[in-house]
Amino acid sequence: MKLQHAEETMGGEQANPILRRKTTAGRRQQEARAPSAKRALRLALARTAETRLRLGLVVTSATEQSLDQEALIAALDESGMILLIEGPDGRAGAMVLDAGIVAGVVQHQTTGRVSDAPPEPRRFTATDAAIVAPLVEGMLERAADDLAQGPEADWVAGLRFGARLDGLRALALALRASDFRLFGFSVELAAGARRGEFAVALPAPPEPDTPEPDAAAPKGPAATATRAPVELVAILHRLRMPLTEAAALAPGTLLPLPGDVLSRAVIATRDGQTVTPVSLGRLDGMRALRLSGGAVAAGEAQARGTARQQPAAPDEERTAQEAVSASTRPARHTVDERPKQDFAERSAKAATEPLPELPPLEIDAPFGGAEE
Repeated sequence: MKLQHAEETMGGEQANPILRRKTTAGRRQQEARAPSAKRALRLALARTAETRLRLGLVVTSATEQSLDQEALIAALDESGMILLIEGPDGRAGAMVLDAGIVAGVVQHQTTGRVSDAPPEPRRFTATDAAIVAPLVEGMLERAADDLAQGPEADWVAGLRFGARLDGLRALALALRASDFRLFGFSVELAAGARRGEFAVALPAPPEPDTPEPDAAAPKGPAATATRAPVELVAILHRLRMPLTEAAALAPGTLLPLPGDVLSRAVIATRDGQTVTPVSLGRLDGMRALRLSGGAVAAGEAQARGTARQQPAAPDEERTAQEAVSASTRPARHTVDERPKQDFAERSAKAATEPLPELPPLEIDAPFGGAEE
């Protein structure tokens, strides 16, 4: 049983490369059988003339060129009827039918026969374009269906008849693509009763957007975590009070706050975890927050260094040390060491005293520096 299982495993391992080679070969054969754009357009032109117009049309020769827009305009015949073909995303191409083809199609659709007399020179009209439009529409639709599963499907997909243009100048203004494929077909109508040239200019399809992978971007659970929303709150001050006083709070109650509360605000999470200290100020007439963690520490250190370099009187030195000590002391210690006063008395006193004006803390002002 073990020997038989080993033989089956070895047989499966040998069969996998064979299956891969067979599927790859089949895919390549399918791509090779897929018609090219030139062949699809040639067959679509003849079949559409036969099925939609009941007109015999034979393509005797076909050519293909890759041109930029300037070379395309120079290669087209301005004496023919110029038709604009349009597609999605502003794509635009062109078809040019010479006077012989236009005259043959118009004659067949109006009189039921095609004359072999040379066409009289005349200006093409909107009626001529409307008569030829079914041939153009059917040709593009059939070619798109034939190329749908091939590598050149994007060249024809979505293109439709647009409008008749008065000349190559108008066509140049309507074209947006920089690269084109120009197909030229020599055709015979009604068993050779009339011959002419049929040109088709297809715009290059837009290149698919392929964003470059960011090597530094997190992947897996880390990517999900970095995209998770986080709700932050700004806390001006944390105030402790008995539960009875907290229950007595009502709209309009005044809460005593320290004078430096604007520079001691913090950004915290909903569960109370402090993220960073901030300072309140104004920016363009609106209240704003400025992150001040490292900047405040650096400003205070610089201020302390400057104070040490300058000689000061004993009283002034003691006052400066007390100010620095108070500024570096954590906020919770400031609350805890404040004299225990009755909260109701402090609220009543705050209600009777006028409120001081808030300092104009501009966001652009340097931290730790004195205003001039």
